Amino acid sequence: GIRAARFEKRTPEVVGTRIAVVNTDDSTHVEEIVEWNPPQRVALRMQDFSPPLARLATHIEETWTFATSDAGTVVERGFAMFPKNWFAGVFLRLIAPML
Repeated sequence: GIRAARFEKRTPEVVGTRIAVVNTDDSTHVEEIVEWNPPQRVALRMQDFSPPLARLATHIEETWTFATSDAGTVVERGFAMFPKNWFAGVFLRLIAPML
């Protein structure tokens, strides 16, 4: 979970906004908003990880998509992980279900 977050850079158009995050396990990373279209899709790029994740991934892309249905709004959340090498990819596959 996230313990604290602060704006590192805040843009009026939202895209490009960067948020410095401290997690409950004391790890850190930066989240950058790369797409902002709340009626349909929002995308973030997580990067600048502290170790040990810094040794495994260059970045992680998180997407949220929204669609309307008869029952209300359908929300889908997805992650794409970008390993530093094939060996790191093995470890990232192990932690992916925790996301």
